[in-house]
Amino acid sequence: MSVINVEEKNNAVIIYLSGEITMITVNGIDNVCRQYLNSDIEVLAFDMRNVEFIDSFGISRVIKQSKMFSSQGVEFVLVNLNDNIKQIFKIATFDKLFNIMTKEEFNSQFLIKSL
Repeated sequence: MSVINVEEKNNAVIIYLSGEITMITVNGIDNVCRQYLNSDIEVLAFDMRNVEFIDSFGISRVIKQSKMFSSQGVEFVLVNLNDNIKQIFKIATFDKLFNIMTKEEFNSQFLIKSL
């Protein structure tokens, strides 16, 4: 897994992930997220469109990040889950734990501001 891009818009940070999220690969996520702890962002999103696999350790690390940012009042969102990852989250009922959105829903709610 690698963080392929980080985008900052309107007090939101979108971290684009790819590949696999496993015990071996999660340090990259931690390193990027650490930069935004104690910052003034309002939303942190993981765009998971290009994530092909996530194991239990990867899921636990996503939960940890969610809790850390939520405890600081930051909305934590998972965006663009592909069908396989979405199914894993649904079977394990993690879809109830996370705010999961399509890219369009995320853009509408957090990025497109009314004039």
